[in-house]
Amino acid sequence: MEGSRHKCKPSKPPHPRTSRKCSLCGLLSPGISGIRPVAGSFPPSRIFWLFLAQVLTKAQSCRETLQTFLAWLASEQGQTASPNTAAYCKARARLSIKEIQKTHRRIARKIENETGAEDLWYGRRVRVVDGSSVSMPDTPQNQEIYPQPSRQKKGCGFPIMRITVLFSLASGAILAVAKSSLHVSERELFRKLWKHLKLILNTLVLVLAKNLQKPLIFWG
Repeated sequence: MEGSRHKCKPSKPPHPRTSRKCSLCGLLSPGISGIRPVAGSFPPSRIFWLFLAQVLTKAQSCRETLQTFLAWLASEQGQTASPNTAAYCKARARLSIKEIQKTHRRIARKIENETGAEDLWYGRRVRVVDGSSVSMPDTPQNQEIYPQPSRQKKGCGFPIMRITVLFSLASGAILAVAKSSLHVSERELFRKLWKHLKLILNTLVLVLAKNLQKPLIFWG
């Protein structure tokens, strides 16, 4: 992420397992890093990094992700494993959303704590709030919670989630996310993020995107 001070540069598949060389790799939540894997399955920590690498790689399938990992495993560990994607996909599905969220918070705090005085604006931390939307797999469950835009013919669109994000200008780290359907405005979602600002307003500059408010900058 541009602006981040974290220097871990994955020349191989990003973090297929935790590494002592990377300060962020030890920040997985205990629910991910501390689970002993079932015999024959991928360790949760390895699955976490493989899944992240897959998400960050454009249009990469489970098969391509696994092939990349197997190449790394053979060259770096001298080991082999089955090219069948079933075990990887099942292990990926077992990752807990709550544990992934805990891991995100740990990593975001780590990145923020590494920002120095030179990254501040007149001694203040700058937070930016912006909104967007993301499409989702077309499943009945997603359509019920995040229905497609009403202007689209039923069955001809994808579920859409509206998001409003609070992130650090210095590091680029996403600090908090509020989400809902398109029926909820970005301003309403912004109110859910306010609790993440109350404790630091005396050292904060907040910038809101103009779709949330008329162009606005204020500080505590």
